[in-house]
Amino acid sequence: PAAAQNPQPAPSPSQAPPSARSKSDQTVPVTKGMRLSVNNFAGSIAVRTWEKDAVRVEAEHSTRDRINVRTTEAVLRASTSSERGPSRTVDFTLTVPRWMPVSLNGTYVDIDLEGIQGEVTAETVGGDVRLKGGSGTVTLKSVEGIIDVVGSKGRITLNTVNEAVFVRDAAGEITAETVNGDVLLERIESGTVDVATVNGDVTYDGSIRDGGTYGFATHNGDVELRVPDQINASVFVRTYRGDF
Repeated sequence: PAAAQNPQPAPSPSQAPPSARSKSDQTVPVTKGMRLSVNNFAGSIAVRTWEKDAVRVEAEHSTRDRINVRTTEAVLRASTSSERGPSRTVDFTLTVPRWMPVSLNGTYVDIDLEGIQGEVTAETVGGDVRLKGGSGTVTLKSVEGIIDVVGSKGRITLNTVNEAVFVRDAAGEITAETVNGDVLLERIESGTVDVATVNGDVTYDGSIRDGGTYGFATHNGDVELRVPDQINASVFVRTYRGDF
């Protein structure tokens, strides 16, 4: 006779497939003067705004991961932890007051912010950083990702290595730098602009103010300036391998 077939026991929760996903959702009240700090290893961070003095933290994550939200008088912190090893992919969606300063950090993380009226700091290694809004001090950094900024005002500092930098409808002091990528600035109102790349083109379409300082540098690429019909400026040009 045929041997009896023994059914396999169901896996315990600790043996559940790593692809199993869970969702968390919590809302925490905040007061003016506080800032938001988020740290995520891999996945995404999206920040949107509302009129409430509260922060809503939504996250989609592995069942073995935990979302940690802690507050002090000055900071609301959101981070991830895991039962075993580093956290897997966690996708954050945060809704914050428009006035709230934001600081975001990740490794393999795409970052997307919209509607922020306060200061913004965002840094990742393997991901894009996209910002609509921001004022005061705006600092965005990546290594293997695009930097894309629309409508920021203030002191804007943008750095990436192996991708392009795009800035549109911005005002203030602007510094933008990459190594392997183009830099495009359009509809800019500024008296101080410092732009540099090594392997890429530089395009600037914006104000040229009396007493302003504007620097555009590339090693292997072209520089194109779209300037008003009448400008009062001294222009110094030097090229190694490219057109002006």
